[in-house]
Amino acid sequence: MRASPTTPPCSWPGGKTVFAEQIIDLLFGVGHSAAWDRMDCFSETTYFEPCCGMAAVALHVRDGGFPGRMVLTDLDPSVVNLWRVVKESPYEIAECLGRLAADTSEPEFYRLRDLQNADVQNPVEHAARMIYLSKRAHGGLFRRNGSGKFNVPVGHGKGVQFSPPTEEYFIALSDMLHNTVIARANGLDTISLAGRGDYVFADPPYADSHSYGDPNRWGFDKTAEVVRSLERAADRGAKCAMTEHDSPAIRGLLSSKWAIHPVEVSARIQRKVAGVDRPVRREIIAVIG
Repeated sequence: MRASPTTPPCSWPGGKTVFAEQIIDLLFGVGHSAAWDRMDCFSETTYFEPCCGMAAVALHVRDGGFPGRMVLTDLDPSVVNLWRVVKESPYEIAECLGRLAADTSEPEFYRLRDLQNADVQNPVEHAARMIYLSKRAHGGLFRRNGSGKFNVPVGHGKGVQFSPPTEEYFIALSDMLHNTVIARANGLDTISLAGRGDYVFADPPYADSHSYGDPNRWGFDKTAEVVRSLERAADRGAKCAMTEHDSPAIRGLLSSKWAIHPVEVSARIQRKVAGVDRPVRREIIAVIG
């Protein structure tokens, strides 16, 4: 598969590929790439992305020429392992995925799914299986149940034919992760590191969704903690953005210091449940600092 290095290796629940450029324009300002090219001061700037998942926004930030340090954190050990392997072992993960792609049968899918739900063994193999399973799964999504287990069934049809990403793709991704810290860390702890001149983009689980791998609902209390943490980072001189569903309850969490930008979720990412269309939902990009 010839993929752009801004294409995440896995599809991820709530991924922000569709909104990435809009988020970056609002966070860094329109014309940011030209500024990055001519301003040496950005080399001392850090971009933080807590709850990074597949880091779609971070990939676009680096692809746009951002010269500073990036810090990507997540509490999901599989996510952290994947990014570390991509950064440090691009040739090995490409080779491993090539071997996995030789067998796309249904029994092999379930055999690999069982392995993935066991303890992490070889980091490269674990990362490669994560990509393979997401591409072969129904809906093309890597998603866990409340027990933290990957439970998506195998997909069928043309939409789930698996052609592994090329070695060139992983090399390009690895190059984009230069000067990047990848760590398993709490999002609030990550935000607390941001100071004057830094940038933060937070895309935590939405208040009305589950935290993947956590049987407890995320809830408004945790979203409120993220909002307050970002406000404190802005008080220290950072510029911050976050995304959430657009609702009166969410807007009520945001003080007048926030600039709120509504966005429409594309109709093409609607899902049908029991034969009934879910309504297209509005989201917001909120910016402060």
